[in-house]
Amino acid sequence: MDMFDYYKLAYKNYAEYKGRATQDEYWYFVLCHFLVSVSLIIVTIIGAANDNEFLAVPAGIALGLYTLVSIIPSLMIAIRRLHDTRKSGWFLMFGFIPVIGWILLIIFLAQKSEDDNQWEERLDLKDYQIERERLSLPVIEYDDDFV
Repeated sequence: MDMFDYYKLAYKNYAEYKGRATQDEYWYFVLCHFLVSVSLIIVTIIGAANDNEFLAVPAGIALGLYTLVSIIPSLMIAIRRLHDTRKSGWFLMFGFIPVIGWILLIIFLAQKSEDDNQWEERLDLKDYQIERERLSLPVIEYDDDFV
């Protein structure tokens, strides 16, 4: 699976808090989420700095909507990641403790996956093959005499 497959998987399983999320699944989601957010922020800032309302306002609205839409998938994949390290999803509450809680939470989310635990058996998504359609391009034939 590539980075965007993990990103789509997080949104596909947006309401699933049971189960586990591998390190790849979680951190690729975080990376893609960061890239999309930063891109929208940059477009908003560029539009606002140039007094271009036609660029800044839609980008700001898109950023706000994207942030709202991504709250639940972000929480659910973090809970599943904590399950993969044999911790309860309630450990996310450490995020409300400034600095020390954030550091602890990052450490918990970065830990290696544990073997089978109470949430379910260990799942390695690298073993799954994704079927992709082959892209077929039309063949253009031309006459050598005409050219």
